[in-house]
Amino acid sequence: MDNVKSRLSAFLLVVPLALTGCTDGADGSDGSGSTGSGSGSNGEPIELDSFAELAARATCARVFDCCTDDEIDTHFNEPGFVAFSSEQECVTFYQGFTEALAIPMLRQSINAGYLEYDAGVVGDCFQNFAAASCADLDLVGDGDDDDCPGAFVPQQSPGDPCFSDGDCIDGSCNVTEEGGGTCAALPQAGEPCDFSCAEPLRCGPDTDSAYVCLPRLDLGERCFVNDDCESLQCRGESGAMTCQDEAVCEGA
Repeated sequence: MDNVKSRLSAFLLVVPLALTGCTDGADGSDGSGSTGSGSGSNGEPIELDSFAELAARATCARVFDCCTDDEIDTHFNEPGFVAFSSEQECVTFYQGFTEALAIPMLRQSINAGYLEYDAGVVGDCFQNFAAASCADLDLVGDGDDDDCPGAFVPQQSPGDPCFSDGDCIDGSCNVTEEGGGTCAALPQAGEPCDFSCAEPLRCGPDTDSAYVCLPRLDLGERCFVNDDCESLQCRGESGAMTCQDEAVCEGA
């Protein structure tokens, strides 16, 4: 499941996850999600209403262009969660996932003013993604927001209200059971953590089995998720995964 989660992250261009759907924003926006047209755009602006379908089609086209059948099965399919053997099946899954979960979450943050979405930047990213060589793409990478900088721009500082980590400029969103939370700075080396740490650290167990921020692991060391590794690639059979640095999906 961890590999699939990281694939979803990359696919969504680091769409920040919130908690619930939303209505028209109190900031007066109409819920379309567009707050800019980008600068020097070459691609057509992609409004949030069209994002799910176009992102699914763009991503799945490149997956089937660049990956072998074995690579698709290894890095994208997860029994009981997602499995596809054709480009259209891929589109159906990712579009449905995004429309049902991610888009309502994004609208909540955008309409609250916690997050800005730039349709022009996303259009540029889609155009560049379609034109890039397989070797230059990061189809099975870590989903770093460098994949499309400026597409989703957090507006909240530590101490400000938030719905998800993606709302926070420098840190994470400590969400309450009631929904919503407060931005807080990410923990540093040696400090307790739940999931994330300040770059370039990972959240893992120390000698007392408590979770603290630690250096990322070297190649060959045992890992559980991509973020554990310096290479940001945790690969292998479940229960025996190690940090690797392999060329994947560089041309079917």
